Amino acid sequence: MRIYNDDKVITKMTDEERKRTLKCFGDKIVELHTYCGEPCYLVSKSEKEHLLWIPSNVTELNKKREANDNWVENNFTPQIEDLTGSLMVVGGEGLKSCVDMFYNCRIEKVDLSGFDTREVEDMSYMFWGCSGLEEINFTYFRTDKVMNMEHMFEDCYAISMLDLSTFVVSPETNVFYMFCGCSEKMKLIANSNVLQEEWTNNFKY
Repeated sequence: MRIYNDDKVITKMTDEERKRTLKCFGDKIVELHTYCGEPCYLVSKSEKEHLLWIPSNVTELNKKREANDNWVENNFTPQIEDLTGSLMVVGGEGLKSCVDMFYNCRIEKVDLSGFDTREVEDMSYMFWGCSGLEEINFTYFRTDKVMNMEHMFEDCYAISMLDLSTFVVSPETNVFYMFCGCSEKMKLIANSNVLQEEWTNNFKY
């Protein structure tokens, strides 16, 4: 199921229109709490098929990490960490931070093709500890404003292929330990020299 996949549709759909669309995916919409105080909504079609809608007034899911901080206040993540199967994420127009978004989640497939990340500045620890995650769809994914990607895929060792060809990464972007704990056999597709260098350095030590 595709809610939207390009900028034209993103700007045309209102939150209410998207909420009505979500109701077509399942019978019940569950309200999830976030750090910024505005709710997200989860719809489960079955035990193995889920859809997450992040409305435009949600700016932070979890508390943003301070420099060298190994602990973060997770308001959002514990509510989805036990989900299994596949998860599609839509919305996100106002989101600034994806810190710890899927931390230690048990989900196996994540579809982010309908996730608007144009305003996101921090994706650190986004998939940290997702040891059972096998596939991520990054089609239409935007990283233009992201300055922090440290530990983003740490311990995602079940992923065999990671296509990051949509990622725009500047030399100033923090990619420290971005692929720490990933399998050396994983195939990385990336147009960014910064990402290619970090991938190579990950297995030097």
